[in-house]
Amino acid sequence: MTLLFFLTLVNALGLSVNETWGNILKGSSGVGRISSFDASGLRVQIACEVKDFDPHIYMSPRETRRRDRVEQLAAAAVKEAIQNSGIEVEKTEMFRIGVIISSAMGGLQTLYDTYTTVREKGPNRVSPFAIPMLISLVTAILVFGSAYGLSDNIGAFISKIWVWDWGHDTFSSISNFIGGLIVVVIGLILFKHIIMALSAPFMSPVSERIQAHLTGNPPHSHRDTTFMQQLLRGIRINGRNLLMELFLTIPILLLKFIPVVNIFSTILLFMVQAYYAGFGNMDYTLERHFQYKESVQFVRKHRGLAIGNGIVFILFLLIPIIGVILVLPLSVTAASTRTIEALQLKNKPINAA
Repeated sequence: MTLLFFLTLVNALGLSVNETWGNILKGSSGVGRISSFDASGLRVQIACEVKDFDPHIYMSPRETRRRDRVEQLAAAAVKEAIQNSGIEVEKTEMFRIGVIISSAMGGLQTLYDTYTTVREKGPNRVSPFAIPMLISLVTAILVFGSAYGLSDNIGAFISKIWVWDWGHDTFSSISNFIGGLIVVVIGLILFKHIIMALSAPFMSPVSERIQAHLTGNPPHSHRDTTFMQQLLRGIRINGRNLLMELFLTIPILLLKFIPVVNIFSTILLFMVQAYYAGFGNMDYTLERHFQYKESVQFVRKHRGLAIGNGIVFILFLLIPIIGVILVLPLSVTAASTRTIEALQLKNKPINAA
């Protein structure tokens, strides 16, 4: 194992290590008048801002528009870090390099800009994907962070079943693997249903707009539901699906202990996960047309549609970071399109009462 240590700095005293160190030796201060926004109404009008920073040096204009300032500064720091390390990253070595970032808070500029947009132009000008993306990312961190900490405990508990001395180490290794698998599966299930339930009030309007575009009918042509009704519907549907999925998953996990059969149990487990993921995505459209029980019956009749959408949902989660952020908006868009086709609504105009 080779450990490389190098330093990178992007701060109020300079945009590099050399510039920062030079200003320190000169006795320069990074404190100055706030220039990034109008601070005339504040009692304190000084801060340590990063000055003369040009993000276009580190990324394309398109990326610059899409990234918050904290991401732009991070990109600059990473570029300098790689240059200072002397590492030439080849495609064959990419998977041997890891990055750890410690960040308490970021993205405040984007948060403020979004607030300003809502205040001045109304909520319709804000991307409907903003909050679901945040929910997805935060939930993933909480669920999988907790799951990682529990994996060893579950493995140790399972290993106590083997009371004999011979083969104890082998069984302990197997138990740790099974414990990790249980945690990953249950963590994925919890993550999936939590974000689907909490995102219902945001994804249902997205689905409604897709339906209006495909059918040519104005929004609210069908059942008009409120924010709270959509949230409660999401919690009810995903709560029901969570219990059903856990009920089916536990016996499937037990099949992992049976040789040969465990191969098929993996496929079965994947299909169950996919079905309930697709179920949740389809209900963002169905909630405007069916009551709770009717939606359950509709999805049962269209299992293939639910499983197909769910497979894409789960595979997207395998893409680091970006998959967690984009999985819900993209899968809901796909599910809405196919569900509307299944409902045969595309060319069916709504007659005015």
